[in-house]
Parts: sequence; C-alpha cells; structure tokens
Amino acid sequence: MGTGELTVGEGIGRARMRLRGAMASLALTMAIPIEQPTRAAALNRVTDLMGFYVAWHVFGGSEGLQRLGMQRSMIYRKVHQFEDWFGQHPDAYDFPGVEVSPEKYLQQALSDNPKLPYVLAGAAAHGEPAKLPRK
Repeated sequence: MGTGELTVGEGIGRARMRLRGAMASLALTMAIPIEQPTRAAALNRVTDLMGFYVAWHVFGGSEGLQRLGMQRSMIYRKVHQFEDWFGQHPDAYDFPGVEVSPEKYLQQALSDNPKLPYVLAGAAAHGEPAKLPRK
C-alpha cells in the first residue's frame, strides 16, 4: 500500500491513535467506562444507542425523531434501553469527549446538500426546530 492510499476498513487509525494517546497521557491502566457494557453485550447494541443519543440531540428529542418518522413506541424503547445501559436519560447524559451541536449539523447539512427540504433551511435560518411533513 503506497503512501496516502487507504483501503475500506483500514483507514489510518486516527481514532485508535487518539484513544491510545489520551490513555497514555492520563496514564490509564484500568478499563475505560464504556468497555464493561461493550463486553457484556454485543458491540452493535452500544453503538446503536450511541447513534440514538446523537440523533436525539441533533433532531430535537422525541418530537424531532417522530417528525422524521420514528414510531413513538420505538423512541420509548430506545430511551428505556439507553437509561438501562448508561444510567441516565439521553437529555441528561453527556458522553465525555463528544460534542453534539444541532446548529453545526444543520449548517453543514445545508451547505453540503442543496436538496435538503426547504423547511429545514427555513428552520435553521430562524432558529426553530425543523418540522418535516409526516408521510
């Protein structure tokens, strides 16, 4: 593999290098908090709940997820699972080192995707939550 070439799945290991650097700088020898639930269950469950957490914050909680088409029962189920795994409601929990900014997300989405629904653009310009039409 030549310099500058990346293959799918390999990348250059930035996340791994950052974690190792952070752990080394803090002289951590014990398990980090996320390792225990990761070992206790499938990795996809933890990452799914982390994705739910990000979506919860980016799209404005329960109402925003419902506007996007997620069923209320699924939202309640995910919130309950999140509380079971992380001990707090997604509104109250903060992942250390993770910043979720709906404003930055909308700005980037608007600049990258000119086909984004007009209602999102209007909501971002006026500082209001997006109100996507229901199906």
